[in-house]
Amino acid sequence: MEIPGEARQADVYFVPKPQSTTSSTTLGLLSRITTTPCLLEPFRNPPTLTEIRNCLLKLLLLQANLQPLAKRDNITLPETQLPQLWILVPSASKKTLNGFAACQKTSWLKGVYHLPAHLKTGIDDPDLAVLDAGEKAAIILAEQQEANTVPIKRVYGI
Repeated sequence: MEIPGEARQADVYFVPKPQSTTSSTTLGLLSRITTTPCLLEPFRNPPTLTEIRNCLLKLLLLQANLQPLAKRDNITLPETQLPQLWILVPSASKKTLNGFAACQKTSWLKGVYHLPAHLKTGIDDPDLAVLDAGEKAAIILAEQQEANTVPIKRVYGI
């Protein structure tokens, strides 16, 4: 059964260079979340449940598109190289976080929540964490991406 849909775009799709040595003191939490490929979805206002689900859909569609393209190019795409989704929000209610089974990990800063591991998704609530508003993070990440990413052989749509 074909499931039709509209074209979707991520705000930022970041792939770090393998030898990237960006100082973690320079970008703080942003350096940590960009150690692996990631989608960054910043929100100016608290996202609705549907907006969060749409972010998850973008991640899953991107992952689904990357695997056959890698196979066609005879490239092994390990699980660790599939992108992680980071949803940057100005605030997140306990009800929303609980509804997505998001929890804090002791190895991360307060205010950074993780959905179950196989969903490869984190939610950053800057009211409690280090990042400022999502837009600022997206701008910084875009600048870092321009300076530090590997050349992309293809443009992958999501």
